[in-house]
Amino acid sequence: MNEDTSVIDDLYRLGKYNPDLNKPRSILLSLKSSWDSRRILSNARKFKEYDIPIYVSRALSPEDIETEKKLLKKRWLMINNNNVPRKDLKIRNLELFHNGTKVNIEEMD
Repeated sequence: MNEDTSVIDDLYRLGKYNPDLNKPRSILLSLKSSWDSRRILSNARKFKEYDIPIYVSRALSPEDIETEKKLLKKRWLMINNNNVPRKDLKIRNLELFHNGTKVNIEEMD
């Protein structure tokens, strides 16, 4: 019995190679299932144990990128105009939270 246990569907290097840069190019990794990606993202903190920096984040769709831009803009406005401390505002799962309470973005417009 020869079972394929690979979770990687595809792997790409991003950007052009430049020998003058001191940092490696980013890698885009496609996995076979969303369960594998959740497992890797939930264990990403373990990469801090390595000597070289390894950063893991999920790829966002164009719609999610726009949503995140709007959230970051609202967060910045709350910090500057409402004097809300930066540490009190968090963006998680494409939602803005102030001291753990979800902020309704539509009310702020």
